[in-house]
Amino acid sequence: MELYNRVSGTEGVAVSIEPYYDSEHAAADGIGSVDETSDKSKLFWIDTAIANSLPQYALEHFARVMNLQDMDIVRTHLDNVQAPDGQTITMLRMLVSVEGNEANDEL
Repeated sequence: MELYNRVSGTEGVAVSIEPYYDSEHAAADGIGSVDETSDKSKLFWIDTAIANSLPQYALEHFARVMNLQDMDIVRTHLDNVQAPDGQTITMLRMLVSVEGNEANDEL
């Protein structure tokens, strides 16, 4: 909601990055879970809110950016939200692996 509020009424983009914690999204049936052999210290959720953007364009653009940064997208959630003022806000959440990089504050 914080990202939505930051871009609502603007033409902007808001981004938030947080570490991945397997227990918060563990599926009982194992569907969609991250491989147990992966290094979870190199997994991050990248949340974005994009005002007035086509969802397909937003997804393609951010996938291209992740590729340029040597990051792999593990999972993606995409929602298109209609604001009361008629504006459309695309909410994009990606679980990314930073295999080629070191997980540090620079990320």
